[in-house]
Amino acid sequence: MSSQPLPPIEPVDRNREAAILKLNNLHAQELSWLEPERLSHLLDNAAHALSIGDAEAFLISFDQNADYDSPNFLWFRENYPRFLYVDRVVVSEAARGRGHARRLYEHLFDLALKAGHDTIVCEVNSDPPNPASDAFHDRLGFREVGEATIHGGSKTVRYFARKLDKDGAIPSLTPSKDISRLIEIMAALRAPVCGCPWDVEQTFSTIAPYTIEEAYEVADAIQRGDFDDLREELGDLLLQVVYHARMAEEQGEFAFPDVVEAITTKMIRRHPHVFGDDHARSAGMAKGMWEKIKSQEKAEKRAARIARGQDPEDNGKGYLDSVPLPLPALTRALKLQEKAARVGFDWGAAAPILDKIEEEIGELRQALAAGKSDAIRDEFGDTLFALVNLGRHLGVDSEASLAGTNDKFRNRFHYIERSLDEKGKSLEDATLEEMEELWQQAKGKV
Repeated sequence: MSSQPLPPIEPVDRNREAAILKLNNLHAQELSWLEPERLSHLLDNAAHALSIGDAEAFLISFDQNADYDSPNFLWFRENYPRFLYVDRVVVSEAARGRGHARRLYEHLFDLALKAGHDTIVCEVNSDPPNPASDAFHDRLGFREVGEATIHGGSKTVRYFARKLDKDGAIPSLTPSKDISRLIEIMAALRAPVCGCPWDVEQTFSTIAPYTIEEAYEVADAIQRGDFDDLREELGDLLLQVVYHARMAEEQGEFAFPDVVEAITTKMIRRHPHVFGDDHARSAGMAKGMWEKIKSQEKAEKRAARIARGQDPEDNGKGYLDSVPLPLPALTRALKLQEKAARVGFDWGAAAPILDKIEEEIGELRQALAAGKSDAIRDEFGDTLFALVNLGRHLGVDSEASLAGTNDKFRNRFHYIERSLDEKGKSLEDATLEEMEELWQQAKGKV
């Protein structure tokens, strides 16, 4: 924070067509987003001066040469009968990315609403283009309304406007069993001015980890048989769906109803033996029908990509590339193997896979003997992959199987901990022999 006192506000001459506030004693670099209260002070006073005077416009300028003949100022004069114009506010490099810009805008929105204004317009340089700035203003609810050339035609600027809601505040909401209430809540959280700053700043990529985490928490509640937790965790996961749909709606891509329509269309199409006509229901799910349906869906997706001007082959993706990368490694291994098996690339039975596992273990021993860390990692991965394949042929889900073993290990270790505690000993005080003896006892009890 600069120790320089806030500059005085020049009085407004009611007889002038417009009032100019010039801050000749303040360099632009000294007024950065690191000092939002400084600019807020100026905005408060300028808005007050504009509201009590007869002036049509009010200019806050950090450029001593700024005047009413600038193309920017004239553009506003042509499009808005009464306005407050803030010129040349510099964003300090050190202050960027800390939310100061958003907070300053929100202060300006609030100030404008209180002063009775209904629109905020901002100017965005187009030479060179600044996608980050465009995205920032888009998230705040601004939409492009015009452009002008300045500096003798050598530079173009665009103007973005945002209508202000004079009712302003988010309405009070009550809990509901209707999905529309959850959609309302998300819209309110993402509201540029009155919403939650954290929620407003999120993107698809920043929310994705939470989506994965919530899915795991659903699985955890199921495994524990805790239906109270399951109800809550399913709600958290549903919120993630609504969150992503809301962000897509803000970008003009799709909305929550489109998500519902897409999944209902898919379910009805993939179950003709349930939702089809009488003939389809009586025939049941014919052999090959599933792949036929999937092929039809793939053709429709390809046509949609072409309509959007995208690569119809999805950037040259191969047959296995549709298996999502973010899946847990064991699950992804299973999905890759299942998909390869659909086109005949598979073991005929489980027994040969046991031989393959022995082969991989032998290669792992060789890598260990050679002391090559890269080879050890590769051979260990090959062994795990072969074990997943064996589990698939045995009808055992590797993730679920390992999760069960994890719980078994935890319960047995907890038995050791309890038994030592009853003897007045801690885990740190016990010998390996003592813990092994208790472990063998636990195997018969837990």
